[in-house]
Amino acid sequence: IMNWAHAFVPVTLSSTLTLAIPVLSTVGAAVFLDQGIGPVQTVGMAIVLFSLARFIHRRARRLALPE
Repeated sequence: IMNWAHAFVPVTLSSTLTLAIPVLSTVGAAVFLDQGIGPVQTVGMAIVLFSLARFIHRRARRLALPE
């Protein structure tokens, strides 16, 4: 899916979004493999997701503003 997305999404955005893969993997392991998620992992995942959301939001605002 990532290789397919490179044709439609800027590489800087798609490469940044790969930082969410460990978060998704951890959540998937917790759901499907009954793995525990500790408080430090939860804080780390929240920081990663917040940072990615902020990056995407700022990028979208920058692209939407007329120059």
